[in-house]
Amino acid sequence: EDTVATSSALECLKSNQFATLFDFAPKDGAVGYVKHPRQNSYYRLNEGLPEDNIDEYWRRVVIDVATNLDVDQLAAWLVRNQPISLAINSKDVAVARELFEKTALVVYTVGTDEKPALTCQGVCV
Repeated sequence: EDTVATSSALECLKSNQFATLFDFAPKDGAVGYVKHPRQNSYYRLNEGLPEDNIDEYWRRVVIDVATNLDVDQLAAWLVRNQPISLAINSKDVAVARELFEKTALVVYTVGTDEKPALTCQGVCV
């Protein structure tokens, strides 16, 4: 809620900011997503996997949140679509390990319900 938005990485460095959002607006918003009421960020809650070939809105905060997924189906989706990272919030750390072993993403962020993963650049589980 108190997250600072900035227009450049240089501005972040000059003001000693670490956890900031870039305030770049997606062209024409992000179709099918809900806009955060105070930040220039968008999200979509999914009961299943997002469609293939989603627009990644590079350097913009646009997040797909998926729940109650089959690990094998999620792993196959990740291999097909290759998002740069995956944030996982699960009671079972074995889920994160299985996804790590079945996919080849650049960044994995793992959390639990008590200590959630608070970063994401791809799909959140």
